[in-house]
Amino acid sequence: MSNSENSKKPKHSKGYSINKNFLRVAIPALIVVVIGVVLFITTPWQKGVEPSPSADPETPPPTVIETPEPTPEETALPPIETPTPPPETPTPHLSWGEYNPLTGEAWDEDLSDSRPWAMSIGNTAAAMPLWGVGKADIILEFVVDESATRIIAIFQDISDLDRTGGLRSLRTSSLELTQSFDAIFVHWGGRTYDNEVPGGLATQFGTIDASGIGYRDPDRVTKPALEHRAVITGDRLLRGVPSSFRTEHETGFRHSFTFGEGDVIPDGLAANDVLVNFHSYINKTTQFTYNSSENVYYATQHGAPFIDGNDNEKLSFANIIVINTTMKPVKPNPSTAHTKVNTNGNGTGYFISGGKYVEITWQRTSGTSPFRFYLADGTPLVMGVGKTYICVVDDKQVPTFS
Repeated sequence: MSNSENSKKPKHSKGYSINKNFLRVAIPALIVVVIGVVLFITTPWQKGVEPSPSADPETPPPTVIETPEPTPEETALPPIETPTPPPETPTPHLSWGEYNPLTGEAWDEDLSDSRPWAMSIGNTAAAMPLWGVGKADIILEFVVDESATRIIAIFQDISDLDRTGGLRSLRTSSLELTQSFDAIFVHWGGRTYDNEVPGGLATQFGTIDASGIGYRDPDRVTKPALEHRAVITGDRLLRGVPSSFRTEHETGFRHSFTFGEGDVIPDGLAANDVLVNFHSYINKTTQFTYNSSENVYYATQHGAPFIDGNDNEKLSFANIIVINTTMKPVKPNPSTAHTKVNTNGNGTGYFISGGKYVEITWQRTSGTSPFRFYLADGTPLVMGVGKTYICVVDDKQVPTFS
C-alpha cells in the first residue's frame, strides 16, 4: 500500500466520529422537545381555560334557570321617598328600684321603698346662708305669710347629711305639700290653722319635732332670731326617730315623677333666664339662670347666689316646676297674717328644663296623693335626670322667660 492510500484513512475515521457524537446528543434532545410540546398542548395554560373536572357519576348536572327579560315597567326605578323622622322623645330611664325616685339618678343601694325626709327651713334674707340644702333632691318653695316664703328640702337618703337648717315650724300647707311625697316631715315646733289638724301632729301624721333632738348651732350666735340657728343632722334623726314610725312606703305607692334621658322638651320655648314671682303682696322672687355646658339652672335669691353654707357651693337644678294655685290669708293671731296654700284639686303651671319651657297642668286628688303633672295634650310629664326646684305661686303669677 502506498503512502497516499495510508494518508486517507484518518480523514475517513474523523468524519465518522463527528456524526456519531452528534447523534448521541441530538436524539435525546429531540425526545425532550417532543415531550415538552405534548405537555404544553395537553395542559390548560391558556387564560380563561379551566381544567375539566373529573367526572362524578353521583353528582347530577346543574339546573339552568332561564331568567326572562324584564319589562320596562320592572326596570324603572321607584321614586325615592325621604322618611319623616318621628318627633324626638326622651328615652325612658331605669325601672323602679334602680334609681333615686326623686331624681332619676342610678344608685347602688335601692332605697326607693323608703320614705324620704322633708325639712321645714326658713327662707328669709336674715336666714342666709342655709345649711344642708345642697344635698336635697328636691327644693320646694311656697308662700308662708304676707312677707316671706319658706322652703321644704326633701332628701331620699339622710345617712350622710350634715347640719341642716335653720329649721322652722310646721304649717298646714307645708305638711300637705310633703304628704304628696309620703315624706317624714321634720320641723321645729309648729301650728295649724282653724283646727284643720285636730289632735297631736306627730301621732296623726308621723312628723318629727326636732326641737327635742336638734340643737342651736353656735355659728349663728350673732343672729338676733333663735329660729335661724335651729339645725338637725342625719345621724340625730336616724337615732331619734320613734320605733313606731312608718319608714317604708305602703304597698303600691309610686312618686309622680317620670325621668328620661336626652331632650325632654324638644318643642319648648326659650328659657335661659327665668324669674319667678310668688305673690303680688310678697316682695320675693327667685331667679334661675341656665348653664348650657352643664345643662342645669343655677338659683339666685335675695340678691345673691343660692348656696349651701356647709360648703359654699351654688345650688343647681335640672328641672324647675312652677305650680299656680289659690291662696288665702289666715290670722292665727291679730298681729300676723299667715297664708294657706291650696294643694289639692287641679291647675296650670310651667315646666322648665334644658333652656326651654312648656305649659303644663297639675292634679292632686287628695291630701295624701302625689302630684301628677301633664303636658298640654294630656300626656304625663317626663323630666330630666337630676334635682328639681318646685315653686308654688299664686294663680295670677306668670314667670318671666328670656
